Amino acid sequence: MTHTAPPYRGLTWDHPRGHDALAASAGGLVHWDVQPLEGFESHPIDALCARYDLVVLDHPHLGEALATGCLRPLDDLFTA
Repeated sequence: MTHTAPPYRGLTWDHPRGHDALAASAGGLVHWDVQPLEGFESHPIDALCARYDLVVLDHPHLGEALATGCLRPLDDLFTA
């Protein structure tokens, strides 16, 4: 039996509220990496978004993400 990697990579913060529900609901489609909240402050958001398919951001970082145009609405990518 061969193991296939999940087709998507995601990044979230390293707290059960930031990871556990995402991992449980991903159904094996997303491999979630975690980092401390400080990691989002010390790396440019557009650089993180370039490395991941999905990124969970805390609201203080949304301004930077929108200004750099590195986020896309999920509705643009997936049907209901």
